[in-house]
Amino acid sequence: MPSVDLVSQFSSLRKPLIIVMNLNHIGLGIARNFKKMDCSILGFVKAANFACTSNTLSAHVEISPETEPSRLAQFMVELGKRLREKGFVVPTSEIELSFLSSHRDVLSQYYHLSLTREEALSKTIDKYAFYQELEEHSFNSPDTLLIESFDSIAHLEKEIRYPCIIKPIFSGDWKTDHSYKVIGGQKAIVVRDREELKKYYGLVSVLNSKMLLQEIIEEDYGNYSFCCYADQSGKVLWGFVTQKMLQYPGDFGTALMCQVTEEPEIQEVGKRVIEALVIDGISEVEIVKDKKTGMLYIIEINTRHWLQHTLSLSLGVNLSLLDYYFRNHNPTKVEETLSSERVCQKPVIWIDEMGYLAHCIKHRFRLKDCHFKLLAGKSWQYSTWSTKDWRPFFNRVKATVFSN
Repeated sequence: MPSVDLVSQFSSLRKPLIIVMNLNHIGLGIARNFKKMDCSILGFVKAANFACTSNTLSAHVEISPETEPSRLAQFMVELGKRLREKGFVVPTSEIELSFLSSHRDVLSQYYHLSLTREEALSKTIDKYAFYQELEEHSFNSPDTLLIESFDSIAHLEKEIRYPCIIKPIFSGDWKTDHSYKVIGGQKAIVVRDREELKKYYGLVSVLNSKMLLQEIIEEDYGNYSFCCYADQSGKVLWGFVTQKMLQYPGDFGTALMCQVTEEPEIQEVGKRVIEALVIDGISEVEIVKDKKTGMLYIIEINTRHWLQHTLSLSLGVNLSLLDYYFRNHNPTKVEETLSSERVCQKPVIWIDEMGYLAHCIKHRFRLKDCHFKLLAGKSWQYSTWSTKDWRPFFNRVKATVFSN
Protein backbone atom coordinates (compact mmCIF):
# COMPACT_ATOMS: atom_id res chain seq x y z
CA MET A 1 0.00 0.00 0.00
CA PRO A 2 1.32 3.48 -0.84
CA SER A 3 2.55 5.31 2.23
CA VAL A 4 0.55 7.45 4.62
CA ASP A 5 3.08 10.22 3.94
CA LEU A 6 2.03 10.29 0.30
CA VAL A 7 -1.64 10.60 1.25
CA SER A 8 -0.72 13.46 3.60
CA GLN A 9 1.37 15.12 0.90
CA PHE A 10 -1.53 15.41 -1.52
CA SER A 11 -4.27 16.03 1.03
CA SER A 12 -2.43 19.13 2.24
CA LEU A 13 -2.23 20.68 -1.23
CA ARG A 14 -4.42 23.62 -2.20
CA LYS A 15 -4.16 22.80 -5.90
CA PRO A 16 -6.54 20.44 -7.76
CA LEU A 17 -5.28 16.86 -7.93
CA ILE A 18 -5.14 15.06 -11.28
CA ILE A 19 -4.66 11.28 -11.20
CA VAL A 20 -3.36 9.63 -14.38
CA MET A 21 -4.24 5.95 -14.08
CA ASN A 22 -1.26 4.64 -16.06
CA LEU A 23 2.03 6.32 -16.94
CA ASN A 24 2.30 4.81 -20.41
CA HIS A 25 2.62 6.81 -23.65
CA ILE A 26 -1.01 7.91 -23.38
CA GLY A 27 -0.62 8.84 -19.73
CA LEU A 28 2.50 10.89 -20.44
CA GLY A 29 0.56 12.94 -23.00
CA ILE A 30 -2.27 13.47 -20.50
CA ALA A 31 0.14 14.64 -17.79
CA ARG A 32 1.73 17.09 -20.23
CA ASN A 33 -1.70 18.42 -21.19
CA PHE A 34 -2.46 19.23 -17.54
CA LYS A 35 0.89 20.99 -17.08
CA LYS A 36 -0.86 23.98 -18.63
CA MET A 37 -3.09 24.16 -15.51
CA ASP A 38 -2.02 24.99 -11.95
CA CYS A 39 -2.50 21.53 -10.46
CA SER A 40 -0.73 18.54 -8.89
CA ILE A 41 -0.38 15.40 -10.99
CA LEU A 42 -0.14 11.91 -9.50
CA GLY A 43 0.57 8.98 -11.81
CA PHE A 44 0.03 5.27 -11.25
CA VAL A 45 2.30 2.72 -12.89
CA LYS A 46 2.80 -1.04 -12.58
CA ALA A 47 6.58 -0.63 -12.46
CA ALA A 48 8.68 2.51 -12.78
CA ASN A 49 9.36 3.42 -16.42
CA PHE A 50 10.51 6.27 -18.68
CA ALA A 51 7.33 8.33 -18.15
CA CYS A 52 7.96 8.47 -14.38
CA THR A 53 10.82 10.91 -15.06
CA SER A 54 8.52 13.54 -16.57
CA ASN A 55 8.83 16.98 -15.00
CA THR A 56 5.04 17.30 -15.20
CA LEU A 57 4.53 14.82 -12.35
CA SER A 58 4.26 15.69 -8.68
CA ALA A 59 4.73 12.02 -7.77
CA HIS A 60 4.11 8.49 -9.02
CA VAL A 61 2.97 5.34 -7.24
CA GLU A 62 3.79 1.80 -8.33
CA ILE A 63 0.33 0.27 -8.20
CA SER A 64 -1.98 -1.02 -10.93
CA PRO A 65 -5.66 -1.96 -11.35
CA GLU A 66 -4.49 -5.00 -13.29
CA THR A 67 -2.52 -6.53 -10.42
CA GLU A 68 -3.84 -4.86 -7.25
CA PRO A 69 -7.38 -3.57 -7.87
CA SER A 70 -8.56 -3.82 -4.25
CA ARG A 71 -5.50 -2.10 -2.80
CA LEU A 72 -5.69 0.62 -5.44
CA ALA A 73 -9.36 1.29 -4.69
CA GLN A 74 -8.58 1.45 -0.95
CA PHE A 75 -5.72 3.91 -1.53
CA MET A 76 -7.84 6.14 -3.78
CA VAL A 77 -10.65 6.24 -1.20
CA GLU A 78 -8.24 7.07 1.66
CA LEU A 79 -6.66 9.81 -0.42
CA GLY A 80 -10.01 11.10 -1.62
CA LYS A 81 -11.36 11.44 1.90
CA ARG A 82 -8.56 13.86 2.75
CA LEU A 83 -8.62 16.05 -0.36
CA ARG A 84 -9.77 19.66 -0.01
CA GLU A 85 -11.73 19.36 -3.26
CA LYS A 86 -12.64 16.54 -5.61
CA GLY A 87 -9.75 15.20 -7.64
CA PHE A 88 -9.95 14.24 -11.31
CA VAL A 89 -9.17 10.72 -12.52
CA VAL A 90 -8.16 9.93 -16.11
CA PRO A 91 -7.93 6.33 -17.45
CA THR A 92 -5.77 5.27 -20.40
CA SER A 93 -7.00 1.72 -21.16
CA GLU A 94 -9.97 -0.62 -20.99
CA ILE A 95 -8.51 -2.28 -17.89
CA GLU A 96 -8.70 1.07 -16.11
CA LEU A 97 -12.15 1.83 -17.52
CA SER A 98 -13.39 -1.48 -16.08
CA PHE A 99 -11.77 -0.72 -12.73
CA LEU A 100 -13.36 2.73 -12.50
CA SER A 101 -16.70 1.34 -13.61
CA SER A 102 -16.57 -1.30 -10.86
CA HIS A 103 -15.83 1.36 -8.22
CA ARG A 104 -17.77 4.22 -9.80
CA ASP A 105 -20.22 4.73 -6.92
CA VAL A 106 -17.63 5.03 -4.16
CA LEU A 107 -14.92 6.85 -6.14
CA SER A 108 -17.34 9.43 -7.54
CA GLN A 109 -17.86 10.64 -3.96
CA TYR A 110 -14.27 11.94 -3.95
CA TYR A 111 -13.34 12.35 -7.62
CA HIS A 112 -14.69 13.51 -10.93
CA LEU A 113 -14.13 10.55 -13.27
CA SER A 114 -13.26 10.79 -16.96
CA LEU A 115 -15.82 8.10 -17.64
CA THR A 116 -18.79 7.87 -19.98
CA ARG A 117 -22.17 6.87 -18.61
CA GLU A 118 -22.45 3.24 -17.47
CA GLU A 119 -24.89 2.00 -20.14
CA ALA A 120 -22.71 3.34 -22.95
CA LEU A 121 -19.52 2.06 -21.31
CA SER A 122 -20.81 -1.50 -20.97
CA LYS A 123 -21.72 -1.57 -24.67
CA THR A 124 -18.35 -0.32 -25.86
CA ILE A 125 -16.00 -2.29 -23.60
CA ASP A 126 -17.80 -5.49 -24.67
CA LYS A 127 -16.97 -5.56 -28.39
CA TYR A 128 -19.63 -8.15 -29.26
CA ALA A 129 -22.31 -6.01 -27.59
CA PHE A 130 -20.87 -3.02 -29.46
CA TYR A 131 -21.27 -4.67 -32.87
CA GLN A 132 -24.82 -5.70 -31.99
CA GLU A 133 -25.55 -2.10 -31.04
CA LEU A 134 -24.14 -0.87 -34.34
CA GLU A 135 -26.34 -3.33 -36.23
CA GLU A 136 -29.38 -2.14 -34.29
CA HIS A 137 -28.64 1.43 -35.42
CA SER A 138 -27.96 0.34 -39.04
CA PHE A 139 -24.25 1.21 -39.09
CA ASN A 140 -21.87 -0.81 -41.26
CA SER A 141 -19.43 -3.01 -39.38
CA PRO A 142 -17.44 -6.10 -40.39
CA ASP A 143 -19.28 -9.43 -40.23
CA THR A 144 -18.54 -10.76 -36.74
CA LEU A 145 -19.08 -14.15 -35.09
CA LEU A 146 -18.82 -15.08 -31.42
CA ILE A 147 -16.81 -18.23 -30.70
CA GLU A 148 -16.76 -19.80 -27.25
CA SER A 149 -15.27 -23.26 -27.79
CA PHE A 150 -13.93 -25.69 -30.39
CA ASP A 151 -17.51 -26.95 -30.71
CA SER A 152 -18.74 -23.48 -31.67
CA ILE A 153 -16.06 -23.32 -34.39
CA ALA A 154 -17.42 -26.55 -35.86
CA HIS A 155 -20.99 -25.30 -35.52
CA LEU A 156 -20.22 -22.02 -37.35
CA GLU A 157 -18.04 -23.62 -40.03
CA LYS A 158 -20.34 -22.74 -42.94
CA GLU A 159 -20.53 -19.09 -41.86
CA ILE A 160 -16.79 -18.52 -41.52
CA ARG A 161 -15.04 -16.89 -44.48
CA TYR A 162 -11.28 -17.04 -44.64
CA PRO A 163 -9.01 -15.19 -44.24
CA CYS A 164 -10.41 -13.53 -41.11
CA ILE A 165 -9.14 -12.29 -37.77
CA ILE A 166 -9.44 -13.40 -34.17
CA LYS A 167 -9.81 -10.52 -31.70
CA PRO A 168 -10.79 -10.28 -28.03
CA ILE A 169 -14.25 -9.33 -26.79
CA PHE A 170 -12.57 -7.32 -24.04
CA SER A 171 -9.38 -5.74 -25.36
CA GLY A 172 -7.94 -5.72 -21.84
CA ASP A 173 -7.74 -9.54 -22.01
CA TRP A 174 -4.91 -9.17 -24.54
CA LYS A 175 -3.08 -6.35 -22.74
CA THR A 176 -1.89 -8.03 -19.55
CA ASP A 177 1.57 -9.30 -18.62
CA HIS A 178 0.33 -12.86 -19.16
CA SER A 179 -1.14 -12.08 -22.59
CA TYR A 180 2.16 -10.57 -23.77
CA LYS A 181 3.83 -13.88 -22.99
CA VAL A 182 1.16 -15.74 -25.00
CA ILE A 183 0.66 -13.51 -28.07
CA GLY A 184 3.32 -10.81 -27.80
CA GLY A 185 1.05 -7.76 -27.67
CA GLN A 186 -0.93 -8.44 -30.85
CA LYS A 187 -4.30 -6.69 -31.20
CA ALA A 188 -5.65 -9.26 -33.67
CA ILE A 189 -4.50 -12.51 -35.29
CA VAL A 190 -5.04 -13.37 -38.96
CA VAL A 191 -6.21 -16.92 -39.66
CA ARG A 192 -6.26 -18.28 -43.20
CA ASP A 193 -8.02 -21.63 -42.81
CA ARG A 194 -9.77 -23.92 -40.35
CA GLU A 195 -6.56 -25.51 -39.10
CA GLU A 196 -5.02 -22.11 -38.31
CA LEU A 197 -8.21 -21.08 -36.54
CA LYS A 198 -8.13 -24.14 -34.30
CA LYS A 199 -4.42 -23.66 -33.66
CA TYR A 200 -4.70 -20.00 -32.63
CA TYR A 201 -7.95 -20.46 -30.76
CA GLY A 202 -6.22 -23.11 -28.65
CA LEU A 203 -3.38 -20.67 -28.02
CA VAL A 204 -5.41 -17.62 -26.98
CA SER A 205 -8.32 -19.37 -25.26
CA VAL A 206 -6.19 -19.49 -22.10
CA LEU A 207 -6.76 -15.73 -21.90
CA ASN A 208 -10.53 -15.96 -22.44
CA SER A 209 -12.42 -18.77 -24.16
CA LYS A 210 -14.86 -16.25 -25.65
CA MET A 211 -13.55 -14.20 -28.56
CA LEU A 212 -14.58 -12.72 -31.90
CA LEU A 213 -14.02 -13.94 -35.43
CA GLN A 214 -14.24 -11.02 -37.82
CA GLU A 215 -14.25 -10.27 -41.53
CA ILE A 216 -11.17 -8.45 -42.87
CA ILE A 217 -11.89 -5.11 -44.56
CA GLU A 218 -9.10 -4.33 -47.02
CA GLU A 219 -7.91 -0.73 -46.90
CA ASP A 220 -5.14 1.32 -48.46
CA TYR A 221 -4.43 4.29 -46.18
CA GLY A 222 -8.13 4.04 -45.39
CA ASN A 223 -7.81 3.65 -41.64
CA TYR A 224 -9.36 6.70 -39.96
CA SER A 225 -10.48 7.88 -36.54
CA PHE A 226 -13.12 10.42 -35.62
CA CYS A 227 -11.86 12.00 -32.39
CA CYS A 228 -14.26 14.10 -30.36
CA TYR A 229 -15.83 15.39 -27.18
CA ALA A 230 -19.57 15.13 -26.48
CA ASP A 231 -21.94 16.33 -23.75
CA GLN A 232 -24.19 14.12 -21.55
CA SER A 233 -26.77 13.76 -24.34
CA GLY A 234 -24.13 12.54 -26.81
CA LYS A 235 -24.15 15.82 -28.74
CA VAL A 236 -20.70 16.30 -30.25
CA LEU A 237 -19.22 19.60 -29.09
CA TRP A 238 -16.00 19.34 -31.08
CA GLY A 239 -14.19 16.81 -33.23
CA PHE A 240 -11.57 16.14 -35.88
CA VAL A 241 -10.35 13.29 -38.10
CA THR A 242 -7.01 11.47 -38.11
CA GLN A 243 -5.61 9.00 -40.63
CA LYS A 244 -3.25 6.14 -39.75
CA MET A 245 -0.34 6.19 -42.20
CA LEU A 246 1.93 3.48 -40.79
CA GLN A 247 1.37 0.82 -38.14
CA TYR A 248 3.04 -2.14 -36.50
CA PRO A 249 2.29 -4.97 -37.06
CA GLY A 250 1.49 -4.01 -40.63
CA ASP A 251 -2.05 -5.39 -40.93
CA PHE A 252 -3.65 -4.82 -37.52
CA GLY A 253 -1.33 -2.86 -35.28
CA THR A 254 -0.60 0.27 -33.31
CA ALA A 255 0.06 3.51 -35.17
CA LEU A 256 3.64 4.59 -35.84
CA MET A 257 2.55 7.57 -37.95
CA CYS A 258 -0.82 9.32 -37.90
CA GLN A 259 -1.93 12.64 -39.40
CA VAL A 260 -4.75 15.13 -39.03
CA THR A 261 -6.86 15.17 -42.20
CA GLU A 262 -10.00 16.71 -43.68
CA GLU A 263 -12.55 13.96 -44.36
CA PRO A 264 -16.13 15.29 -44.00
CA GLU A 265 -17.67 11.86 -44.70
CA ILE A 266 -15.65 10.24 -41.90
CA GLN A 267 -16.51 13.09 -39.54
CA GLU A 268 -20.23 12.80 -40.29
CA VAL A 269 -20.36 9.03 -39.79
CA GLY A 270 -18.31 9.23 -36.57
CA LYS A 271 -20.57 11.96 -35.22
CA ARG A 272 -23.68 9.89 -35.97
CA VAL A 273 -22.21 6.90 -34.09
CA ILE A 274 -21.45 9.00 -30.99
CA GLU A 275 -24.88 10.59 -30.97
CA ALA A 276 -26.78 7.36 -31.69
CA LEU A 277 -25.02 5.48 -28.87
CA VAL A 278 -25.16 8.54 -26.58
CA ILE A 279 -21.44 8.49 -25.75
CA ASP A 280 -20.46 11.41 -23.53
CA GLY A 281 -16.96 12.73 -22.90
CA ILE A 282 -13.79 11.90 -24.84
CA SER A 283 -13.96 9.22 -27.50
CA GLU A 284 -12.35 7.91 -30.68
CA VAL A 285 -14.35 6.06 -33.34
CA GLU A 286 -12.16 3.88 -35.58
CA ILE A 287 -13.47 3.76 -39.15
CA VAL A 288 -12.09 1.87 -42.17
CA LYS A 289 -12.81 2.65 -45.83
CA ASP A 290 -12.98 -0.45 -48.05
CA LYS A 291 -10.48 0.13 -50.85
CA LYS A 292 -12.65 -1.74 -53.38
CA THR A 293 -16.12 -0.37 -52.64
CA GLY A 294 -15.40 2.86 -50.76
CA MET A 295 -17.86 1.79 -48.05
CA LEU A 296 -17.17 2.88 -44.48
CA TYR A 297 -17.09 0.33 -41.66
CA ILE A 298 -17.08 1.03 -37.93
CA ILE A 299 -14.31 -1.03 -36.34
CA GLU A 300 -14.10 0.07 -32.73
CA ILE A 301 -14.68 2.87 -30.25
CA ASN A 302 -12.45 4.02 -27.40
CA THR A 303 -14.26 6.03 -24.71
CA ARG A 304 -10.99 7.41 -23.29
CA HIS A 305 -7.82 9.17 -24.37
CA TRP A 306 -6.08 7.30 -27.19
CA LEU A 307 -2.45 7.18 -28.30
CA GLN A 308 -2.45 10.27 -30.56
CA HIS A 309 -4.85 12.42 -28.51
CA THR A 310 -2.28 15.24 -28.34
CA LEU A 311 -2.94 15.93 -32.04
CA SER A 312 -5.88 18.01 -30.80
CA LEU A 313 -3.34 20.55 -29.54
CA SER A 314 -2.32 21.30 -33.12
CA LEU A 315 -5.91 22.43 -33.67
CA GLY A 316 -5.87 24.63 -30.58
CA VAL A 317 -8.02 22.43 -28.30
CA ASN A 318 -6.66 20.68 -25.20
CA LEU A 319 -8.98 17.67 -24.86
CA SER A 320 -7.76 16.81 -21.36
CA LEU A 321 -8.53 20.29 -20.04
CA LEU A 322 -11.85 20.33 -21.90
CA ASP A 323 -12.80 17.09 -20.15
CA TYR A 324 -11.69 18.46 -16.78
CA TYR A 325 -13.74 21.64 -17.11
CA PHE A 326 -16.79 19.76 -18.39
CA ARG A 327 -16.72 17.18 -15.57
CA ASN A 328 -16.23 20.02 -13.05
CA HIS A 329 -19.33 21.81 -14.40
CA ASN A 330 -17.46 24.91 -15.54
CA PRO A 331 -19.26 26.04 -18.73
CA THR A 332 -17.26 29.27 -18.99
CA LYS A 333 -13.97 27.36 -19.20
CA VAL A 334 -15.53 24.82 -21.59
CA GLU A 335 -16.49 27.62 -23.98
CA GLU A 336 -13.10 29.26 -23.57
CA THR A 337 -11.33 25.98 -24.42
CA LEU A 338 -13.51 25.34 -27.47
CA SER A 339 -13.13 28.91 -28.72
CA SER A 340 -9.36 28.44 -28.93
CA GLU A 341 -9.79 26.16 -31.98
CA ARG A 342 -7.62 27.13 -34.93
CA VAL A 343 -6.80 25.92 -38.43
CA CYS A 344 -3.42 24.23 -38.91
CA GLN A 345 -1.03 26.36 -40.97
CA LYS A 346 0.39 23.17 -42.46
CA PRO A 347 -0.44 19.45 -42.13
CA VAL A 348 0.46 17.84 -38.79
CA ILE A 349 1.73 14.29 -38.39
CA TRP A 350 2.17 12.35 -35.12
CA ILE A 351 5.15 9.99 -34.90
CA ASP A 352 6.07 7.26 -32.44
CA GLU A 353 9.73 8.15 -32.87
CA MET A 354 11.21 5.00 -31.36
CA GLY A 355 8.76 2.69 -33.12
CA TYR A 356 9.32 4.46 -36.43
CA LEU A 357 13.11 4.27 -36.06
CA ALA A 358 12.86 0.54 -35.35
CA HIS A 359 10.66 0.18 -38.46
CA CYS A 360 13.24 2.02 -40.61
CA ILE A 361 16.11 -0.08 -39.27
CA LYS A 362 14.15 -3.27 -39.91
CA HIS A 363 13.57 -2.20 -43.52
CA ARG A 364 17.16 -0.88 -43.92
CA PHE A 365 15.86 2.65 -44.53
CA ARG A 366 14.43 1.72 -47.95
CA LEU A 367 12.45 4.69 -49.29
CA LYS A 368 9.36 2.68 -50.26
CA ASP A 369 9.09 1.07 -46.81
CA CYS A 370 9.94 4.07 -44.63
CA HIS A 371 7.44 6.51 -46.20
CA PHE A 372 9.77 9.51 -45.93
CA LYS A 373 7.58 11.45 -48.38
CA LEU A 374 4.78 11.43 -45.81
CA LEU A 375 6.93 13.52 -43.49
CA ALA A 376 7.82 16.22 -46.01
CA GLY A 377 6.23 19.64 -45.57
CA LYS A 378 4.47 18.75 -42.31
CA SER A 379 4.73 19.73 -38.67
CA TRP A 380 5.92 16.78 -36.58
CA GLN A 381 4.48 15.85 -33.22
CA TYR A 382 6.21 13.14 -31.19
CA SER A 383 5.03 10.35 -28.92
CA THR A 384 7.72 10.95 -26.29
CA TRP A 385 10.14 13.72 -27.25
CA SER A 386 9.56 17.22 -25.91
CA THR A 387 12.06 20.06 -25.58
CA LYS A 388 10.30 21.12 -22.37
CA ASP A 389 10.21 17.60 -20.90
CA TRP A 390 13.13 15.65 -22.40
CA ARG A 391 13.92 13.10 -19.67
CA PRO A 392 11.21 10.55 -20.66
CA PHE A 393 12.61 10.35 -24.19
CA PHE A 394 16.19 9.73 -23.10
CA ASN A 395 15.08 7.20 -20.52
CA ARG A 396 12.98 5.44 -23.15
CA VAL A 397 16.01 5.29 -25.44
CA LYS A 398 18.17 3.95 -22.61
CA ALA A 399 15.57 1.31 -21.65
CA THR A 400 15.22 0.22 -25.30
CA VAL A 401 18.99 -0.06 -25.85
CA PHE A 402 19.68 -2.03 -22.69
CA SER A 403 16.67 -4.33 -23.19
CA ASN A 404 18.20 -5.40 -26.51
